[in-house]
Amino acid sequence: MLMPDLNDLINLSDLGFLLGRILIASFFLAVGVRQLKRFSNTVDYVASLKIPFPKLSAAGAIAVELILGSCIVLGVYCTSSALILAMHTLITAYLGHNYWSASEEKEYGLWLHFYKNISITGGLIILAMAGPGNYAF
Repeated sequence: MLMPDLNDLINLSDLGFLLGRILIASFFLAVGVRQLKRFSNTVDYVASLKIPFPKLSAAGAIAVELILGSCIVLGVYCTSSALILAMHTLITAYLGHNYWSASEEKEYGLWLHFYKNISITGGLIILAMAGPGNYAF
């Protein structure tokens, strides 16, 4: 029976951390770019949620997603970026995907997005605790 070399396992682990960082961050980068391209729609949505200062709040959310998403890809300030994005994602789940107060037609979609955010938050917490791996700046 052939046993893998320990160094090969370590390199695979580091590649796994890199791939995981890219996949988690791709969500925030894609959302941030989309919201930036459709900024007026984003502001309207934030205003519909009755969040104060909708233009400033939307700009802040986009900045958090783009800047911290980039930090996670690069592995720079990875722990703090992941923790801040985890808080951001939980707040977004609560404010933006509150399925418990939605009409029956919208309830399932909001429920799905709420629990997607909860799952992403779990991944971000794991990333924050484990660190970026060796393939990071």
